[in-house]
Amino acid sequence: MARFAEAKFTIRAVNKTQKAFSQINQGVGDMDRRFSKMGRGLQRIGGLMATAFVGRQVVDTITKFEKLEASLRTITGSAEKASVAFGFIQEFAATTPFQLEEVTDAFIKLKALGLKAAVVVAELAA
Repeated sequence: MARFAEAKFTIRAVNKTQKAFSQINQGVGDMDRRFSKMGRGLQRIGGLMATAFVGRQVVDTITKFEKLEASLRTITGSAEKASVAFGFIQEFAATTPFQLEEVTDAFIKLKALGLKAAVVVAELAA
């Protein structure tokens, strides 16, 4: 019988992936921190935008009422009469489904046509 030679091999493996995976892990950690910072920044921006939106709504509302007040002063002829008319308009709007701005616009139009709004409202209410 033939005799076979015996061979011994030593295999030594070098882990070359550890450094690459460590760098990837560090890169992912850096990205996570950056996204967290960006998220906090976006939250701040969102808060500022919401504040600006609310502020804009307040300014728009104030502007509307100033225009309505100016129109009432013009149509009634004085600030005192405009104040009385606005009190009447507020009372009427509070007891009906109409908005204050709608009632004021209607009052101004009726007054511009020469009608007395209180008489028209009394007729409508009856």
